[in-house]
Amino acid sequence: MRVNLQPGKYIVAVSGGVDSMVLLNLLLAQFNNESLYQFLIAHYDHGIRQDSKEDRLLVENVAKSNNLKFFYQEGHLGPMVSEELARKFRYDFLFTLQKKLKVDQIITAHHQDDLIETVIFNILRGTGRVGLSPLMSNSNILHPLIKFKKIDIIDYAKDHNLIWRDDSTNFDLKYSRNFIRHRIVPMFNQFQLDWLVTKIQQTEVLNQKIDQLFLSLLNQNDKTKIKKSFINNCPDLVAKDFLAFWLRQNNLRNFDKKAILRLYKNSQLLETGKKIDIKNNCYIQVEKEYLALKHYKC
Repeated sequence: MRVNLQPGKYIVAVSGGVDSMVLLNLLLAQFNNESLYQFLIAHYDHGIRQDSKEDRLLVENVAKSNNLKFFYQEGHLGPMVSEELARKFRYDFLFTLQKKLKVDQIITAHHQDDLIETVIFNILRGTGRVGLSPLMSNSNILHPLIKFKKIDIIDYAKDHNLIWRDDSTNFDLKYSRNFIRHRIVPMFNQFQLDWLVTKIQQTEVLNQKIDQLFLSLLNQNDKTKIKKSFINNCPDLVAKDFLAFWLRQNNLRNFDKKAILRLYKNSQLLETGKKIDIKNNCYIQVEKEYLALKHYKC
């Protein structure tokens, strides 16, 4: 197993589970002795399990033994927290750390099995095109293990005598992803899973082309504004997809189809000067020729 990585300064998200411990081992084996690569270890303790402190101590010890800087944050989310909220807090920590330390990218240990589970999860909740090609590496996040299967990762860990901690909540079927992992995915044979991965890869290529086209329609000097004429003159599905892309380009996430539909309709109906509220203390200002993304003053 080898990973491809350009020289740079990276945050490696390490939970202490087998996936992230293998990721860290691979990165250190390949790049740690090269001066053009710098790795910082980040660990987020959700506070869901009583023994989660042991995960942090394992990761911290490995970081110290390899002379790597270690950063962690404790959450107190409790056992009833939703998957979505737990993920939000984890990534808020990682993105804040990335900005503070001026790091090029965050590296996570997502693998091919995660990719399949995420696609099924997104299909079940009614995804758009982006949800059919999740876990795409981008300017902020890299997923160098995405081509490897879980069994490959476990075999590597055993062959290299790695130590890791198993998260007991990974077997709790109240979480949707666990239900998909333990009940739905085993219903597919390997041929079907390989076919699904191929389709995901094809969708990823198509989505990259669509994103490149959408990006060319944005004002590169000011991505906070888009022309109303484009929204009003193209098919509604394309318009709503472009609006979602525009929000993501401005680092807004976690909006749903209802929010995009409301934005689309109001952008056509509201008079110049009106506002459309968006999450994260943001709003859309309806101007004569543009929609402008703005922030409320605190």
